[in-house]
Amino acid sequence: MENQTDKQRPIDKLRNGAGSLEIRTPDDDSAISELISTGDRLLEFKAKGIYEIKLADQVDPERMNVATPNTIQRVIPYGLDAPWVSAVILTAHHLFQSSCSPSEIDGVTAFALVLKMAEDIAGAHQLEENYRKAEEVVTKNLDPKIRKDRSFVVPALGNVESRCNEWIMHCGNCSDLFECSTQTLDRVAGRA
Repeated sequence: MENQTDKQRPIDKLRNGAGSLEIRTPDDDSAISELISTGDRLLEFKAKGIYEIKLADQVDPERMNVATPNTIQRVIPYGLDAPWVSAVILTAHHLFQSSCSPSEIDGVTAFALVLKMAEDIAGAHQLEENYRKAEEVVTKNLDPKIRKDRSFVVPALGNVESRCNEWIMHCGNCSDLFECSTQTLDRVAGRA
């Protein structure tokens, strides 16, 4: 009598078998603090980043390529070391998954909006950090004294306007998503 596992292809045996992943990057070997499944995404929260884990079946659902690996990708370069991550993302997750959230609210969709906002918040933080580093480099060797010829070298960072516009865009995206989500909540609550 043939066993069900005898009929499986090698790829099926591999994908159906048990496995483990090591979630470590060169700059973040901290412990996993939180693991959140959103239905289609598995997110892992560590000290220096938020990572998305995709199993091979998510990448290759037809199971055509035995070499398709499970993947780990840092999707937000800020983790629980950044206070805003807990304040925004984890608070929203616990709120939308709790009994405090009205039953009319789709917690998964609401949390997906919060994740989109978090990506823009992270983008704005990155721009600010990059600006500060660039400013530090430009001013590092600056002599703040007026020279004998009565001239002074003014540091130039370059692209300041485009940097500011990009920062404003990230903040605007957050604001738009927040407004959209509050309008949805108002409709659900019958206040619109």
